[in-house]
Amino acid sequence: MVVLAVILLFILGIAEIFYPEEMWELEHYFDVRGGEPTEFYLLRARITGVISLLISLGITFYFLIDLIF
Repeated sequence: MVVLAVILLFILGIAEIFYPEEMWELEHYFDVRGGEPTEFYLLRARITGVISLLISLGITFYFLIDLIF
């Protein structure tokens, strides 16, 4: 179960870094008609993506080290 959560966190992190506009559209699909994200949102989305990616990699390395030792 943890493996699936880490994979999902990794995928969402990558999506937030490279496709923040599309992630905004998915998040606000029913809220806004024809709107666009602000520059602050895009910056925050990319920062959140990097943090998610780092956390997923950290969890992966933790479990790999735990398996080795």
